[in-house]
Amino acid sequence: MIGSFTKWIFWRYLRIIIAHMPLSVIHTIVPAISLFQLIASGNRRKITISELSSSGLIDKNKAFKILYRSVINQNNFQVKMCYLPNINSENVNDYFRVDGLQYLDEAMKIGKGTVLLNPHFGPFLLVMPALGHMGYKLNQVVLQGEPITGRRKGLNRLIYDAKFDAIDRNLPANFINAANNKLAIRDVLTSLSENQIVLFASTGRGGKSWHEVSFLGRRATFNLMPFKVALKAGSALIPAFVIDSKPIAKVIIEKPLDVLEGETPEKMLEKYISVLSLFVKRYPEHFAFYLYDMHIQAWWDDHPFFSDYPVKIRQRKVEGNRVE
Repeated sequence: MIGSFTKWIFWRYLRIIIAHMPLSVIHTIVPAISLFQLIASGNRRKITISELSSSGLIDKNKAFKILYRSVINQNNFQVKMCYLPNINSENVNDYFRVDGLQYLDEAMKIGKGTVLLNPHFGPFLLVMPALGHMGYKLNQVVLQGEPITGRRKGLNRLIYDAKFDAIDRNLPANFINAANNKLAIRDVLTSLSENQIVLFASTGRGGKSWHEVSFLGRRATFNLMPFKVALKAGSALIPAFVIDSKPIAKVIIEKPLDVLEGETPEKMLEKYISVLSLFVKRYPEHFAFYLYDMHIQAWWDDHPFFSDYPVKIRQRKVEGNRVE
Protein backbone atom coordinates (compact mmCIF):
# COMPACT_ATOMS: atom_id res chain seq x y z
CA MET A 1 0.00 0.00 0.00
CA ILE A 2 2.83 2.43 0.87
CA GLY A 3 4.54 1.70 -2.45
CA SER A 4 1.34 2.26 -4.41
CA PHE A 5 0.59 5.51 -2.58
CA THR A 6 4.13 6.72 -3.33
CA LYS A 7 3.61 5.98 -7.03
CA TRP A 8 0.37 7.94 -7.04
CA ILE A 9 2.00 10.93 -5.33
CA PHE A 10 4.85 10.77 -7.87
CA TRP A 11 2.68 10.71 -11.00
CA ARG A 12 0.00 13.04 -9.67
CA TYR A 13 2.12 15.76 -8.02
CA LEU A 14 5.86 15.17 -7.75
CA ARG A 15 6.35 14.93 -11.53
CA ILE A 16 5.31 18.57 -11.86
CA ILE A 17 8.08 19.64 -9.49
CA ILE A 18 10.64 17.40 -11.19
CA ALA A 19 9.84 18.91 -14.59
CA HIS A 20 11.20 22.24 -13.32
CA MET A 21 14.44 20.80 -11.92
CA PRO A 22 17.72 20.92 -13.90
CA LEU A 23 18.56 17.53 -15.41
CA SER A 24 22.00 17.76 -13.80
CA VAL A 25 20.28 17.44 -10.41
CA ILE A 26 18.42 14.33 -11.56
CA HIS A 27 21.65 12.72 -12.75
CA THR A 28 23.08 13.30 -9.29
CA ILE A 29 20.12 12.16 -7.18
CA VAL A 30 18.96 9.08 -9.10
CA PRO A 31 22.15 6.98 -8.62
CA ALA A 32 21.97 7.48 -4.83
CA ILE A 33 18.30 6.51 -4.68
CA SER A 34 18.96 3.54 -6.97
CA LEU A 35 21.71 2.21 -4.71
CA PHE A 36 19.34 2.22 -1.75
CA GLN A 37 16.66 0.45 -3.78
CA LEU A 38 19.08 -2.20 -4.98
CA ILE A 39 20.23 -3.00 -1.46
CA ALA A 40 16.66 -3.12 -0.13
CA SER A 41 15.09 -5.18 -2.94
CA GLY A 42 16.35 -8.66 -2.08
CA ASN A 43 13.73 -10.70 -3.97
CA ARG A 44 13.86 -8.52 -7.08
CA ARG A 45 17.65 -8.69 -7.02
CA LYS A 46 17.59 -12.49 -6.73
CA ILE A 47 15.11 -12.98 -9.58
CA THR A 48 16.87 -10.51 -11.88
CA ILE A 49 20.25 -12.18 -11.33
CA SER A 50 18.65 -15.56 -12.07
CA GLU A 51 17.09 -14.30 -15.32
CA LEU A 52 20.27 -12.56 -16.46
CA SER A 53 22.29 -15.68 -15.69
CA SER A 54 19.85 -17.98 -17.52
CA SER A 55 20.11 -15.64 -20.52
CA GLY A 56 23.92 -15.65 -20.52
CA LEU A 57 24.07 -11.92 -19.73
CA ILE A 58 25.86 -11.89 -16.40
CA ASP A 59 28.63 -13.43 -14.36
CA LYS A 60 29.42 -13.17 -10.65
CA ASN A 61 32.11 -10.52 -11.12
CA LYS A 62 29.75 -8.14 -12.94
CA ALA A 63 26.47 -8.95 -11.19
CA PHE A 64 26.27 -5.96 -8.85
CA LYS A 65 27.47 -3.50 -11.50
CA ILE A 66 24.86 -4.60 -14.04
CA LEU A 67 22.06 -4.67 -11.47
CA TYR A 68 22.99 -1.20 -10.20
CA ARG A 69 23.00 0.20 -13.71
CA SER A 70 19.66 -1.46 -14.44
CA VAL A 71 18.02 0.21 -11.44
CA ILE A 72 19.51 3.58 -12.42
CA ASN A 73 18.27 3.06 -15.96
CA GLN A 74 14.74 2.25 -14.84
CA ASN A 75 14.58 5.17 -12.40
CA ASN A 76 15.95 7.55 -15.02
CA PHE A 77 13.25 6.31 -17.38
CA GLN A 78 10.48 7.13 -14.91
CA VAL A 79 11.91 10.48 -13.84
CA LYS A 80 12.79 11.70 -17.32
CA MET A 81 9.26 11.05 -18.52
CA CYS A 82 8.32 13.97 -16.27
CA TYR A 83 10.06 16.30 -18.71
CA LEU A 84 7.75 15.43 -21.62
CA PRO A 85 5.67 18.65 -21.32
CA ASN A 86 8.89 20.68 -21.69
CA ILE A 87 9.92 19.14 -25.03
CA ASN A 88 8.81 20.61 -28.34
CA SER A 89 9.91 20.89 -31.97
CA GLU A 90 12.21 23.81 -31.22
CA ASN A 91 14.22 22.25 -28.38
CA VAL A 92 13.99 18.51 -29.12
CA ASN A 93 17.68 18.35 -30.08
CA ASP A 94 18.58 19.69 -26.64
CA TYR A 95 17.08 16.56 -25.07
CA PHE A 96 17.79 13.76 -27.54
CA ARG A 97 20.52 12.48 -29.81
CA VAL A 98 19.39 10.32 -32.72
CA ASP A 99 21.84 8.06 -34.56
CA GLY A 100 20.98 6.39 -37.87
CA LEU A 101 18.27 8.84 -38.87
CA GLN A 102 19.35 8.47 -42.48
CA TYR A 103 18.04 4.89 -42.52
CA LEU A 104 14.57 6.10 -41.56
CA ASP A 105 14.63 8.96 -44.07
CA GLU A 106 15.69 6.64 -46.90
CA ALA A 107 12.91 4.20 -46.06
CA MET A 108 10.31 6.96 -45.98
CA LYS A 109 11.33 8.13 -49.46
CA ILE A 110 9.99 4.86 -50.88
CA GLY A 111 6.50 6.01 -49.89
CA LYS A 112 5.16 2.84 -48.24
CA GLY A 113 5.64 3.81 -44.63
CA THR A 114 7.88 2.19 -42.03
CA VAL A 115 7.32 -0.34 -39.26
CA LEU A 116 9.60 0.63 -36.38
CA LEU A 117 10.41 -2.31 -34.09
CA ASN A 118 10.80 -0.82 -30.62
CA PRO A 119 11.41 -3.43 -27.87
CA HIS A 120 11.03 -3.02 -24.10
CA PHE A 121 14.65 -2.00 -23.92
CA GLY A 122 15.82 0.91 -21.78
CA PRO A 123 13.57 4.03 -21.83
CA PHE A 124 11.81 2.74 -24.95
CA LEU A 125 8.85 5.15 -24.87
CA LEU A 126 11.17 8.10 -25.43
CA VAL A 127 11.48 7.21 -29.11
CA MET A 128 8.12 8.95 -29.57
CA PRO A 129 9.03 12.45 -28.35
CA ALA A 130 12.44 12.16 -30.02
CA LEU A 131 11.00 11.46 -33.48
CA GLY A 132 7.56 13.00 -33.10
CA HIS A 133 8.91 16.45 -32.28
CA MET A 134 11.25 16.17 -35.26
CA GLY A 135 8.21 16.15 -37.50
CA TYR A 136 7.72 12.42 -38.19
CA LYS A 137 4.13 11.20 -38.19
CA LEU A 138 4.01 8.41 -35.59
CA ASN A 139 1.41 5.76 -34.79
CA GLN A 140 1.97 3.58 -31.72
CA VAL A 141 0.13 0.26 -31.49
CA VAL A 142 -1.04 -0.17 -27.87
CA LEU A 143 -3.39 -2.17 -25.65
CA GLN A 144 -5.67 0.20 -23.76
CA GLY A 145 -9.12 0.03 -22.22
CA GLU A 146 -11.19 -2.85 -20.94
CA PRO A 147 -10.33 -5.54 -20.09
CA ILE A 148 -6.72 -4.28 -20.04
CA THR A 149 -7.31 -1.44 -17.59
CA GLY A 150 -10.47 -2.89 -16.09
CA ARG A 151 -8.44 -5.10 -13.76
CA ARG A 152 -7.08 -1.98 -12.04
CA LYS A 153 -9.18 -0.99 -9.05
CA GLY A 154 -8.93 1.62 -6.32
CA LEU A 155 -5.50 3.13 -5.85
CA ASN A 156 -4.04 1.14 -8.76
CA ARG A 157 -6.59 2.75 -11.08
CA LEU A 158 -5.70 6.21 -9.73
CA ILE A 159 -2.02 5.49 -10.42
CA TYR A 160 -2.84 4.38 -13.96
CA ASP A 161 -4.92 7.49 -14.65
CA ALA A 162 -2.27 9.85 -13.23
CA LYS A 163 0.46 8.14 -15.23
CA PHE A 164 -1.68 8.24 -18.38
CA ASP A 165 -2.17 11.99 -17.96
CA ALA A 166 1.56 12.47 -17.38
CA ILE A 167 2.82 10.35 -20.26
CA ASP A 168 0.34 9.42 -22.99
CA ARG A 169 -1.19 12.87 -23.25
CA ASN A 170 2.27 14.36 -23.76
CA LEU A 171 3.53 11.98 -26.44
CA PRO A 172 3.43 13.34 -30.03
CA ALA A 173 1.91 10.21 -31.55
CA ASN A 174 -1.40 8.74 -32.61
CA PHE A 175 -2.33 5.64 -30.62
CA ILE A 176 -3.89 2.67 -32.39
CA ASN A 177 -5.67 0.65 -29.74
CA ALA A 178 -5.50 -3.06 -30.53
CA ALA A 179 -7.44 -4.17 -27.43
CA ASN A 180 -10.53 -5.98 -28.74
CA ASN A 181 -10.39 -3.73 -31.80
CA LYS A 182 -11.06 -5.57 -35.06
CA LEU A 183 -10.23 -2.42 -37.02
CA ALA A 184 -6.74 -2.00 -35.55
CA ILE A 185 -4.98 -3.74 -38.45
CA ARG A 186 -6.95 -1.66 -40.92
CA ASP A 187 -5.79 1.50 -39.13
CA VAL A 188 -2.19 0.26 -39.19
CA LEU A 189 -2.30 -0.50 -42.91
CA THR A 190 -3.95 2.86 -43.62
CA SER A 191 -1.20 4.67 -41.72
CA LEU A 192 1.47 2.84 -43.72
CA SER A 193 -0.30 3.54 -47.01
CA GLU A 194 -0.13 7.24 -46.09
CA ASN A 195 3.64 6.88 -45.65
CA GLN A 196 3.61 7.19 -41.89
CA ILE A 197 5.57 5.36 -39.17
CA VAL A 198 3.97 2.60 -37.12
CA LEU A 199 5.69 1.60 -33.89
CA PHE A 200 5.30 -1.90 -32.52
CA ALA A 201 6.58 -2.96 -29.11
CA SER A 202 8.38 -5.97 -30.57
CA THR A 203 8.65 -7.70 -27.18
CA GLY A 204 5.06 -6.88 -26.22
CA ARG A 205 2.72 -9.55 -24.91
CA GLY A 206 -0.38 -8.52 -26.82
CA GLY A 207 -1.53 -10.26 -29.99
CA LYS A 208 -2.66 -13.57 -31.39
CA SER A 209 0.02 -14.54 -33.89
CA TRP A 210 2.79 -16.08 -31.78
CA HIS A 211 5.98 -17.80 -32.82
CA GLU A 212 8.66 -19.43 -30.68
CA VAL A 213 12.33 -18.82 -31.53
CA SER A 214 15.76 -19.22 -30.00
CA PHE A 215 16.76 -16.08 -28.08
CA LEU A 216 19.63 -15.69 -25.60
CA GLY A 217 20.10 -19.45 -25.49
CA ARG A 218 16.46 -19.99 -24.49
CA ARG A 219 13.13 -20.45 -26.24
CA ALA A 220 11.15 -17.21 -26.42
CA THR A 221 7.75 -16.30 -27.85
CA PHE A 222 7.35 -13.26 -30.11
CA ASN A 223 4.37 -11.77 -31.91
CA LEU A 224 4.57 -12.11 -35.71
CA MET A 225 2.04 -9.36 -36.43
CA PRO A 226 4.48 -6.47 -37.13
CA PHE A 227 6.34 -8.66 -39.60
CA LYS A 228 3.13 -9.80 -41.31
CA VAL A 229 1.90 -6.21 -41.58
CA ALA A 230 5.17 -4.91 -43.03
CA LEU A 231 5.35 -7.67 -45.64
CA LYS A 232 1.72 -7.12 -46.63
CA ALA A 233 2.17 -3.34 -46.97
CA GLY A 234 5.64 -3.50 -48.54
CA SER A 235 6.95 -1.31 -45.72
CA ALA A 236 10.47 -1.21 -44.35
CA LEU A 237 11.12 -3.05 -41.07
CA ILE A 238 13.55 -1.02 -38.96
CA PRO A 239 14.86 -1.94 -35.48
CA ALA A 240 15.13 0.99 -33.07
CA PHE A 241 16.64 1.15 -29.59
CA VAL A 242 16.65 3.81 -26.87
CA ILE A 243 19.69 4.13 -24.62
CA ASP A 244 19.61 5.98 -21.31
CA SER A 245 22.00 8.87 -21.77
CA LYS A 246 22.46 12.58 -21.07
CA PRO A 247 20.58 14.82 -21.10
CA ILE A 248 17.66 12.36 -21.51
CA ALA A 249 18.30 9.57 -24.02
CA LYS A 250 19.89 8.46 -27.27
CA VAL A 251 17.84 6.83 -30.01
CA ILE A 252 19.65 4.35 -32.24
CA ILE A 253 18.00 3.51 -35.55
CA GLU A 254 19.41 0.47 -37.33
CA LYS A 255 19.32 -0.15 -41.06
CA PRO A 256 16.17 -1.90 -42.39
CA LEU A 257 16.00 -5.67 -42.29
CA ASP A 258 16.69 -7.22 -45.68
CA VAL A 259 13.55 -8.56 -47.37
CA LEU A 260 14.16 -11.30 -49.91
CA GLU A 261 11.71 -12.58 -52.52
CA GLY A 262 9.26 -14.99 -50.94
CA GLU A 263 10.20 -13.84 -47.43
CA THR A 264 8.08 -15.09 -44.52
CA PRO A 265 7.23 -13.39 -41.20
CA GLU A 266 9.08 -16.19 -39.39
CA LYS A 267 12.28 -15.54 -41.35
CA MET A 268 11.98 -11.79 -40.77
CA LEU A 269 11.59 -12.43 -37.04
CA GLU A 270 14.80 -14.48 -37.02
CA LYS A 271 16.63 -11.60 -38.70
CA TYR A 272 15.28 -9.21 -36.11
CA ILE A 273 16.28 -11.51 -33.25
CA SER A 274 19.91 -11.39 -34.42
CA VAL A 275 19.88 -7.58 -34.13
CA LEU A 276 17.99 -7.54 -30.82
CA SER A 277 20.42 -10.09 -29.33
CA LEU A 278 23.42 -7.90 -30.15
CA PHE A 279 21.94 -4.90 -28.34
CA VAL A 280 20.81 -6.92 -25.32
CA LYS A 281 24.25 -8.45 -24.93
CA ARG A 282 25.90 -5.04 -25.37
CA TYR A 283 23.55 -3.32 -22.89
CA PRO A 284 22.22 -6.03 -20.53
CA GLU A 285 21.30 -3.39 -17.94
CA HIS A 286 18.77 -2.00 -20.44
CA PHE A 287 16.96 -5.35 -20.60
CA ALA A 288 17.24 -6.51 -16.99
CA PHE A 289 13.99 -4.96 -15.77
CA TYR A 290 12.07 -6.48 -18.64
CA LEU A 291 13.47 -9.91 -17.79
CA TYR A 292 12.32 -9.44 -14.20
CA ASP A 293 8.85 -8.33 -15.27
CA MET A 294 8.47 -11.29 -17.64
CA HIS A 295 9.46 -13.69 -14.85
CA ILE A 296 6.84 -12.20 -12.52
CA GLN A 297 4.21 -12.08 -15.26
CA ALA A 298 4.87 -15.62 -16.51
CA TRP A 299 2.36 -17.36 -14.27
CA TRP A 300 -0.62 -15.46 -15.66
CA ASP A 301 0.58 -14.53 -19.15
CA ASP A 302 -1.21 -16.49 -21.88
CA HIS A 303 2.07 -16.54 -23.81
CA PRO A 304 5.01 -16.43 -21.35
CA PHE A 305 8.09 -14.82 -22.85
CA PHE A 306 10.40 -17.76 -22.09
CA SER A 307 9.32 -21.41 -22.04
CA ASP A 308 11.78 -22.46 -19.32
CA TYR A 309 10.40 -20.56 -16.32
CA PRO A 310 10.48 -22.51 -13.02
CA VAL A 311 7.91 -25.29 -12.65
CA LYS A 312 6.24 -23.58 -9.68
CA ILE A 313 5.44 -20.56 -11.86
CA ARG A 314 3.85 -22.73 -14.53
CA GLN A 315 1.89 -24.63 -11.86
CA ARG A 316 0.48 -21.37 -10.45
CA LYS A 317 -0.64 -20.48 -13.97
CA VAL A 318 -2.48 -23.80 -14.27
CA GLU A 319 -4.22 -23.13 -10.96
CA GLY A 320 -5.86 -20.12 -12.59
CA ASN A 321 -4.36 -17.40 -10.42
CA ARG A 322 -3.84 -13.99 -11.94
CA VAL A 323 -2.29 -10.72 -10.80
CA GLU A 324 -2.06 -7.23 -12.25
